[in-house]
Amino acid sequence: MGAVLSQNEVDALLRGVSGDDMDMDDEEDEYDPEEVVPFDLTAQDRIIRGRMPTLEIIHDRFVRLFRLTLSNALRKVVDISVRSTELIKFGEFLKTLPVPSSMNLFRMTPLRGNAILVLETRLVFTLIDLFFGGNGELEIKSEGRDFTEIEARMIKRVTVSALEDLQSSWRPVFPVQINYTRAETNPQFVAIVPHSEIVIVVTFDVEIGRAPMAITLCVPYSMIEPIRTRLNAGFQSEQDEKDNTWSNRFKKNLNQTHVELVAQLGETQMSVRNFLNLEVGDLITLDHEVQHPIGLLVNGVQKFSGYQGSYKGHKAISVEELVYVPPAVDEMLVM
Repeated sequence: MGAVLSQNEVDALLRGVSGDDMDMDDEEDEYDPEEVVPFDLTAQDRIIRGRMPTLEIIHDRFVRLFRLTLSNALRKVVDISVRSTELIKFGEFLKTLPVPSSMNLFRMTPLRGNAILVLETRLVFTLIDLFFGGNGELEIKSEGRDFTEIEARMIKRVTVSALEDLQSSWRPVFPVQINYTRAETNPQFVAIVPHSEIVIVVTFDVEIGRAPMAITLCVPYSMIEPIRTRLNAGFQSEQDEKDNTWSNRFKKNLNQTHVELVAQLGETQMSVRNFLNLEVGDLITLDHEVQHPIGLLVNGVQKFSGYQGSYKGHKAISVEELVYVPPAVDEMLVM
């Protein structure tokens, strides 16, 4: 027979049935509804994970190349460095751009979409002043006006040079063809992606004997997402930028490749008449003497020399020395 409930237990059950609170040992954990945060499955923020080391290497290469390009063009020492790399929404990026701004759109074929290279207005006027013989200290108020035709041409010249260096920086990782598209001065006209989409914003500091000025690179995350695995890879040495996996596989297959080895016993010359009159049993005298070594040709190139003889009932060649081959040819044969 089951245990009989005490009066207190009976009273507790009656309170529970009537709606009053029951004191139970196994109460459920309470939570604060205000602490619950809605999760948007369509948000772009959720796909961004960690750094992209190879992309940082690309930007470091660009800094070195463009620093040299700009210094040579201006005949003046220019220092360029990476200030910051951010992942933000495109709408937030546009809010940081003043009017006018030198915004230059470009494509990176075969990647889809457009990216933007922004030159700070102060940098634009400094470069123009230096190009035309000034000292770079000219102060110009840019608010409320567009760039002149001459200024626009100089901006395009600098931008194209920067894009050429950026293309060279990408080549060891993922070759792209970068093409200048157009220039804009109003952020409203550069809607390359929706305002809610994530973009990678890299800011470079340019120092030309005064306070740093900025060059900003804005690349949609969706543009580089197809090659994200390459950009997530670790450091790749510039001295060995080739794919080691491919190189090792190539060498392995090369070692199993068959080549043609020919022992050149000698040569002779004869007239067409004598050639046509050759019959079985005729002897052909060669220009090679028995006491001299013969050449061994690998795919038509002499690599060894040796003496002819016999081994276990077969004709054989005893290799005596390696024949020198010019380095250019040797590298193509040996790799």
